[in-house]
Amino acid sequence: MLYDIVIKRGKILDGTGKPWFKACLCIHNGRIKALLKTASARGDITIDAKGRIVAPGFIDYHNHSDLTLLLNPQAESYLHQGVTTLGIGNCGQSPAPISRRYRTEFTQYFAYHAYSRNIPLQWSTFSDYFLHLEQQGLGVNIVPFVGHGTVRIAVMGFENRPPENSEMEAMKALVEEAFMDGVFSLSTGLDYVPNIYADTAEIIELCKVAAQYRGVYTTHTRGTRREGVEEALKIGFAAKVPVHILHAQYSLPHSAPIIEAASNKGLKVSFDAYPYDGGCGALDSQLQEFEKGWLFDGGPHEFLNRLKQPRIRQTLKQRLEVDWHRLHVAVCQSPEAQKYEGISIQAIAEERQQHPIDVYCDLLLANDGVALQVYRHALDEKHVIAALQHPLMLVGSDGWALADSGALRVGVPHPRCYGTFPRILGRYVREQRVLSVAEAIAKMTSIPAQRLGLIDRGVLQEGMRADIVVFDPERIGDHATYAAPHQYSTGVDYVIVNGQVILDQSQPTGTLAGCILKKNEQATAS
Repeated sequence: MLYDIVIKRGKILDGTGKPWFKACLCIHNGRIKALLKTASARGDITIDAKGRIVAPGFIDYHNHSDLTLLLNPQAESYLHQGVTTLGIGNCGQSPAPISRRYRTEFTQYFAYHAYSRNIPLQWSTFSDYFLHLEQQGLGVNIVPFVGHGTVRIAVMGFENRPPENSEMEAMKALVEEAFMDGVFSLSTGLDYVPNIYADTAEIIELCKVAAQYRGVYTTHTRGTRREGVEEALKIGFAAKVPVHILHAQYSLPHSAPIIEAASNKGLKVSFDAYPYDGGCGALDSQLQEFEKGWLFDGGPHEFLNRLKQPRIRQTLKQRLEVDWHRLHVAVCQSPEAQKYEGISIQAIAEERQQHPIDVYCDLLLANDGVALQVYRHALDEKHVIAALQHPLMLVGSDGWALADSGALRVGVPHPRCYGTFPRILGRYVREQRVLSVAEAIAKMTSIPAQRLGLIDRGVLQEGMRADIVVFDPERIGDHATYAAPHQYSTGVDYVIVNGQVILDQSQPTGTLAGCILKKNEQATAS
């Protein structure tokens, strides 16, 4: 027969962790139709993959492109990495649900995910949000999560207290509505407001709803030490829900034994990591974590008013411990503040002859709190390697879809947005041999697919959806750095999403072949 696409002469790594084999991969009607030993198959499009590896498209479990996809649906910084599916709504922060009562507060809370661009949040439910994505098209597939922080704001705003019974029921109803709309997971960010205001019992009750829909509990734990992971595992056992721990390279040195013990006791548990020694987030992250988020009680407006008070600043100078040399301003909303992008708070303080706390607070005020930071060189590489090698690890970039030109070439963001997957395959597979290429591919494909319950993606087998990457194992690598992050990775030659070529000889085709994947449309449990 004549196929839509035929990929010939490549080394097939099917995503299961098994060694490569030779086959001719044939695609028809968006699915893998055959894996043939003969190279005589004919297709409307023929790709010669000699010297290349043919693998399932990479799945980024941990992503934050909820809003940047509305600015650039091609997701070019991930397209050049070979990523075909993004998990969004992580760290307790999702784009829905939004209540009328707290829409203004939520818009300011979530605005930093737009990377200083103005994106009106013209939706309320996940169903509404999905319509916005579908109307403008998607270059990659989306796996949505519902954020606990977003749900709490919709019901309680930024109140630093336990929910009343009626509020708890309202939050459970919103979580249930989100799962009925198709989300895969309930996520928390327990170092961030208003998530930080919740106790363990509150999270357990909401996770029981997720469990009813065969969902996963995905968590940025409360702190990066053992206690936060212990809480996550306790929640998993109590709610009878699988647990996934975000960016665990920071907690793993303290928590690996208890994660392994929980797995041995039957809890489905996994974690993600990215191949860098520093992190990124909202510029105010240090203050969200400070003494359980009391500065944010009442919402963003109250927070900014508190930063103006000399008494508050003096308290921060006495109690807040931050290595200001490592904390760099990444993306600013204010044009006047953009000259500081890429510069550390310590260097700005020395230039302006101010205390770092005053610089920090002044920058937050100048940007109405809407700015990003990169915290550089916070982790020894040996911890990154230990995380990559752990059998319960899968790959998550914790990044945003950006581009090297246009509206999303902005600021000095974290290089993980451009380099996560090729960096693992180049630096840690080819150069350091920390992982075999088959092991690394499994952590990027079949393992996250199994965790999420994606029944027809993540493995190259007949009948599976044709999400495929073709790359050169000798050339694949990252180029983005902390100082110059807006550089695409190289070595990925072809990317296919749902049976359509979206990257052809390393050039984007402009085809928007992605779709929104929905948990309630998956036929079996994770």
